[in-house]
Amino acid sequence: MRLFNSIFSLSQFLKDALVYSHFLPSIIRIVANSNYLTDILVRDSSLIYWLLLSRPQYEKIDKMYLEKEIHSRYRNLKNYPSKLRVLKGIKRREILGIAYRDICGFDNLKETTIQLSILTKVILNQLFIDCIKQKLEEYCIKKLSTYYFLIALGKLGGDEINYSSDADMMLVYEKDEELKKGLTSQEFFSSVIQTFIRTSTENNEDGFLYRIDFRLRPYGKDSSLCRSLSNTFDYYETESALWERQMLIKSSYLCGNKNLYREFSEFTSKLIYQLPVLSSPHDYVAKMRAEKVGKLRDSRDIKESRGGIRDIEFPVQLLQLLNGKRNPKIKTGNTISALKLLNEKDIITDDEHYSMLSAYILFRKIEHYLQLMNNNQTHRIPETGEIIEKISMYLEYASVADFSAVICEHKKRVTEFARSVLMETEKFDDNVIDVNFSKMWEKEKKFLKSGKGILGSKFSDLKTEEIFLKIEGYLDEFLKQAIDPERTINNFVKIIRKSNFPSIWYDLFCDLKIFNYFLTICERSQKAADILAEDRSIRDAFLNGIFFKTISEKTFQFFEPKWMLFDLMTKFANKIINSEKVGVILSHYLSKKITDAINNSLDEAENRLYKRYLLFLSMGSFSTGEMSFNSDIDIIILYSKEQVAHRLEERMFKLLSDLQKLLFPVKVDCRLRPEGQSGNLVWSIRSFSEYLKNRSRIWEFQSYTRMNLLSGSKQKYSIIRDEIINSIKNQSHEKIKSGVKDIRMKNIDSTLSFNIKSDSGGIRESEIIVQYILLTNPDLLKEFHGKNTKEILEKIGDKFLNFQDDAEILLRNRKFLIDLQLTFQNYIGSSGSLLPTDDERMKALARICGLSDETSLQNKIKNTRKENSTIFRKTVEINNWIKN
Repeated sequence: MRLFNSIFSLSQFLKDALVYSHFLPSIIRIVANSNYLTDILVRDSSLIYWLLLSRPQYEKIDKMYLEKEIHSRYRNLKNYPSKLRVLKGIKRREILGIAYRDICGFDNLKETTIQLSILTKVILNQLFIDCIKQKLEEYCIKKLSTYYFLIALGKLGGDEINYSSDADMMLVYEKDEELKKGLTSQEFFSSVIQTFIRTSTENNEDGFLYRIDFRLRPYGKDSSLCRSLSNTFDYYETESALWERQMLIKSSYLCGNKNLYREFSEFTSKLIYQLPVLSSPHDYVAKMRAEKVGKLRDSRDIKESRGGIRDIEFPVQLLQLLNGKRNPKIKTGNTISALKLLNEKDIITDDEHYSMLSAYILFRKIEHYLQLMNNNQTHRIPETGEIIEKISMYLEYASVADFSAVICEHKKRVTEFARSVLMETEKFDDNVIDVNFSKMWEKEKKFLKSGKGILGSKFSDLKTEEIFLKIEGYLDEFLKQAIDPERTINNFVKIIRKSNFPSIWYDLFCDLKIFNYFLTICERSQKAADILAEDRSIRDAFLNGIFFKTISEKTFQFFEPKWMLFDLMTKFANKIINSEKVGVILSHYLSKKITDAINNSLDEAENRLYKRYLLFLSMGSFSTGEMSFNSDIDIIILYSKEQVAHRLEERMFKLLSDLQKLLFPVKVDCRLRPEGQSGNLVWSIRSFSEYLKNRSRIWEFQSYTRMNLLSGSKQKYSIIRDEIINSIKNQSHEKIKSGVKDIRMKNIDSTLSFNIKSDSGGIRESEIIVQYILLTNPDLLKEFHGKNTKEILEKIGDKFLNFQDDAEILLRNRKFLIDLQLTFQNYIGSSGSLLPTDDERMKALARICGLSDETSLQNKIKNTRKENSTIFRKTVEINNWIKN
C-alpha cells in the first residue's frame, strides 16, 4: 500500500499494468522481498517506469554510461552538496536496477557482484576526485605536484562486493614533499581521506553512500591514513605480516595514476607469492581462520561460522599463496574466478570445485537477500519466523526444513574442504586457540630474547638475552592471568620490533611496577599499544618516564594531542584515573590548546581587528568535560560587529584548518552551528538571535543546553545565553516533548548490536532526560546551563525529592555505561561505541569491568537499559518527574 499511495497517478499506472503484463508481478516480487527497494520506489515512484520499461529490464550496468551521466549532470552544479545528492540518487537508482535483475534471476551471482562493484567504484572514484578538488580549493593549490592512486581492497578489490559491504581502501602517493608552505603530501592526502570518509558515510535525508574503511593500511587504524610509495614498499618488504600480503590478493585499481598503481601492483604481486622460509602459511592462515570463525558460536552466521563463506575464502587464498608463483594465472581477487582457475590447474578436484562453488553461490545469495530486506549489514539467518520462510521460498525450497538441511550439508562439505587444505586435525579444531597459542608463545619469546624467529634477524646488542631472563618469569606469570595472553605478547613484540636496542626496554622493565604497567597496556589498550609501536617520539618519552608522572597543567605545555590521548589511555587501562577524570582532563587540555591557538591567531596583525568582536562557544561533551577517547570538538563562532564580516569567513576557515592540524587526531567541527554543514561557518550575533527566535529546532535547543564560552567577551556571552533561555521559554511543552522523542528515535542505531552511546537506554538517554527537564523548566536551565550531566542530576536530585531515586539510578547507570564505553574503545581500539557481538571480546570486556563473564555483562546492560528507558518514559512521555 505504501508504494501505491506514493504513485502520482495510480489510475494511469493501473492502465499501464494492463498493457505491460510484467508490471504487477515485478512490483509484487520487489515489495515481497525487499523493504529497502520498496523504500527507494516510495521515495521516487517514477523509477517504476525506468525500472520496468528502460535499461535494467534489458541491459546490465555500463561503466562508461555511468561516468558520462555523472559528468553530464555535474555540468551545471557548482557546490559539492548538490553533486553529492546526484551521486546518492544514481546509487539508489542503480542498486534498484541491479537488485531487480538479481531478484528476477536475470543475472547470476558473479554478474550481480561485478555490477555492484562497478557502481561502487564509479561513484567512489568521482567522490574522491570531488574531495581532491575541494581540498585543492581550500588550500589554494592550483595543481597537484605529486601523483597518487587509490586501491580497492577486500570484496570491492575482488569485484565481488555485496549490497551492504564496507568499501575497504588504501591510498598511496608518489613521494613526500611540501605541496605549499606548511603542507606536506601526507597532510594533504590525509585531509582528503578524512573528508572522503565523512562525506561518504554521513547519513542524512538522502541516505549515505558507502561505509569507507582504511584500516587495512600499513600499521592499521591508528597509523597515518596514507603513505608514500617508497615507504609502502619498505613496509611490505620488511614488516608486513603474512595476512597483510594475503589481503593484497584482493586488491585492484580504483582511481588515480595508473602507471604508479602498476608499479605498486608489480611489486606486491611478487611479494604476495614469495612466501617467507621461516613461516608455515598453513599454520598462519589456519590461525587467521580460527580467529575469524573459531570464536563465533553462532552457527546461523552464514559468513563467519564454521563451514561459512570465510571457510571457502581462506583455503582458496592459501592455495593461491602456495601455488601462485608457479601458476601466475590463478592470481585473482575474485573467489568464483579463483575456484575455476584452481580447478583448471588441477589444484582442486572437479568435485571440490563444484561443491565449493555451489556452497559459495548459495551462501552469497542468502547474504544478499538478508541485506536487501532492510539494508542492514547482516549475515545471520534467523532460526524461525517470516524472514527464513521468505528466503526458503525465494530460493525455491519446498520448506524451511529442506532449506536448513541443504545449508547444513553445504557447511559440512565446506568445513571438510577447509580442514583438508589447512591441514587441520579434529584435535586442532577443537582446541585451536590453545594449541596455536602455546606454539606462538615460544616463538614470540624467542624473538623477544634474541630477535630470532619472526623477522629472521638478530638484535645487535649482546645484553638483550641476559636482561630478558630477569623479567621472563614475571612475563610468564602475567600471561597466565591475562585476559588475552596472545594479544598481550603480540603487542609486546610489535613494540620491541621497533627498537634497535631492546635491552634499554628490558632494563626499564626490571622495575616490575613499570613492567606491569607496560604489560597492562599491551593487554588492555590496543589503541595505546598501536600508538607506542608506531610513534618513535612516544616510545622515547615512555622510556624517559614522562608518562609515569601525574597529569598537570604543566604537562599541557609540551604534550601534543596524541601524547595526551596516549597518556590518558594508559592511565585509564592501569586504573590510575577513572572515566570521569578522562573526560575532564581531555576537555580542559583541548580547551587550553584551542584558546592559546585562537589568541595567537588573533594577535597576528591581519586579525587584530577581529579580536574584540569574536566569540568562540564550546559545545557538546567537549564543553561539559564529558569526552571519550574518540569525541570530536564542536564549536560555534559568532561575531558582534557587522563591519568586520568582510573576509571573516575565510579567516575563520583557515583558523579551523589550523586547529585540525594542531589537534590531530582529535577532530574539530562546527556542525552544531545554525543550519549545520550547509550554513555559514561564522554567524553574527544578530543573525544567530534571529535564528533562535524563528528557526531553531528542539534538537538544537537541546545542544545549546551544553554550551559554554571558550573565548571572547563574557558580557556578550551572557546576552546570548539569555536569548537562548528566552527562546526556549516560547516553546510549548508538547513541541519540546515531540522534538525530544524524535531526536531519541533518530539516534537509535539500526544494527543488532548495542550502541553504548546512542541506543535507547544508553549514555545519551540520561542526557536527553536532563535536557528535557531543563527545556521545560527555564529557571533550572538558567541555573544549570553548560553544566555536565552528572552535576545536574546530583543537584536536581537534591532539589526535588520525588526525583531523587531516579536521579541516583541514572547517575549509577551513566557511570557504568561511560566506564564500559571507554573500556571498549581502549581495549578494542575502536573509534565508535557499538559493542562487539562475539562472545570472546564481550568476555574480555566483562572481566575488565570486574564481572565474571559475558552473560553477566549482557544482563547488566539489559537491566541498565531497561531502567533508563523506564525513567525516560516516566519523565518525558508521562511528564511525571516532579510532583508538587
